[in-house]
Amino acid sequence: MNAIELLKKPLFQAALIGAFGGIAPKLIEIIPDLFKNVYPSAGTYLALSILAFIGGVIIVVYKEENFQKALILGAGAPALIAALSTQAAAPKTAGFVFPVSFSIVSTAYAQEQSRLDTARFVVQQNESSYKLNALWIRADSTTIYDYKKTGDTIIVTYPTTAKELTIDLPSQGNSISYPVSGLTNSKTELLKILNDQETKDFWKTFGGKSVPKYKLEKVK
Repeated sequence: MNAIELLKKPLFQAALIGAFGGIAPKLIEIIPDLFKNVYPSAGTYLALSILAFIGGVIIVVYKEENFQKALILGAGAPALIAALSTQAAAPKTAGFVFPVSFSIVSTAYAQEQSRLDTARFVVQQNESSYKLNALWIRADSTTIYDYKKTGDTIIVTYPTTAKELTIDLPSQGNSISYPVSGLTNSKTELLKILNDQETKDFWKTFGGKSVPKYKLEKVK
């Protein structure tokens, strides 16, 4: 069967219409941005391709040759996976600095004042708008408010009783943890904050509105 014969088949035509239906709701969102010279990223194109594929497959599975029904089925199919994708892509942690009693923190630090260690971190690459003094740093479950920042270097003083240091990006749901046993005063840990816009655009197309734009990574 050649391409011309395939194009003449009602089911194939309906599948194409279903594929268009799969991306039609998102095209309505994208087209106004095109007039502002804001073009979709590669992540958006990939997500649209998957939506079109799902819309077409649904029509083939149900063998729906009615063009009007095919358009409706195609447009409705991606909505079925939107809720699942939102849960899959949502940050696993809130990433916000939750209120912690300062008196509790002060008391804990006062008790450990004679037994403190220091960790040094250098952010080699920062593609975000976040300033380094906005990071959320914890020693176990205790928030460390007072840490030094010199250029791209962060110096954290923590109690020797702590087992783990955790660094979070505000509201991004991305964190990195370091066992205290692997940290020494003479060792510098390297970090980078990357713009993950394409991944955000990919999941946003599927309905994942809360996907973080930036991610925190260790430099290997």
